[in-house]
Amino acid sequence: MSEESVLQSYLAGLEQWLPSPATEIRMRAGEADRPLTPFAPHEIGPLQHLLLQSQALQAELWQRWQAAEDARQRSMVEVQLLAAAAADLAMAERLTASNQPAVRMRSAISVNQEGLILQALRDPASLLAPAALPAARRGGEGTANEKTVLLEATWNCLEAVRKDTARASRDAITSLLSMRLAVLKEAAEMLGGSIIGSLQGEEGGFLQTAVDYVLSAILKLRLLIGPEGEQQVKEAVLEFLEKVKEEEFLAKNVDKFLGATQVYEDGKAWLRGYEGDAAALAPLTAQMAALQGSFAGRVKVADMIVKGLAVVKLLPALAAPPWGPLAVAAAYLGVVGYVLYSAHDHIDSDKYAFFDRVDGVRGVLRAALVTAENP
Repeated sequence: MSEESVLQSYLAGLEQWLPSPATEIRMRAGEADRPLTPFAPHEIGPLQHLLLQSQALQAELWQRWQAAEDARQRSMVEVQLLAAAAADLAMAERLTASNQPAVRMRSAISVNQEGLILQALRDPASLLAPAALPAARRGGEGTANEKTVLLEATWNCLEAVRKDTARASRDAITSLLSMRLAVLKEAAEMLGGSIIGSLQGEEGGFLQTAVDYVLSAILKLRLLIGPEGEQQVKEAVLEFLEKVKEEEFLAKNVDKFLGATQVYEDGKAWLRGYEGDAAALAPLTAQMAALQGSFAGRVKVADMIVKGLAVVKLLPALAAPPWGPLAVAAAYLGVVGYVLYSAHDHIDSDKYAFFDRVDGVRGVLRAALVTAENP
């Protein structure tokens, strides 16, 4: 089966089973409050088949990621993997509701999020569009103006990545901080495959199929981190959590981890000493806008994973010790790790070799501005 047919086959099934019911949606505190249409018992077979299609797509996307020729191709595959993980969690949510149809559940996937999942799978490039260029770009000429515009674009990119990182990881980190430290340490030390094998039980049934979808999402998160860096990322996130302690310290520790302030100061110094052609600076401004959009697209989809985990972690199998909480902790560690390291990659891509996927802000500026005359 070709790459396109694997994706199209999965999308056809997802479009059939993912959409929410056409019932009245009431908004409370900015979230959707709605019942999920329960599945009928005879639908369990097609739902399990859709899970197999999700796993086939995962294998296909991983092959494409490894074969990608440039950062743009890798970025699009990452967005699709994130979306497939979010879709797995959305399906697990509906399966959970099907096991207890009399219980009205608040959906963790807010209004129109199903559409975002499908958009990310069909057209990942649309979520990676560059941010708007600074207003100053539209007026003025010469090196001084181009320096001002580039510096503003650099600041905008670094600030957006910093804020998006803190916002996207806040709920996940809050959930992790509510867990026992011993569980988090064990989840960080264990390979995800060990947890997954221990949670697989009897085939069939809404709840077991829901758990299988959650485990499928966890596998996708492991791929997004990368097998060679999984252990290091989890341990780094655990160390990060021990420093955070309280939610109000989150932004401060995100800033420290990313090192965005130092990158900005370095860029400013390099620009100050730049005496080259003004025209050479304009492409750098465009690259800053592209990096800002690249991370924003990833975060938008990763946020759906965090919201999905908030609901499916209540599944009996995932709430029962020891393996359930370990699986939930591993999933949260995975998504937080991905967001943190992807953010760092967009800012300073050279620091962590195992997570060097894009040319970050520091690398782009240094390659263009640092010379023997302007060290």
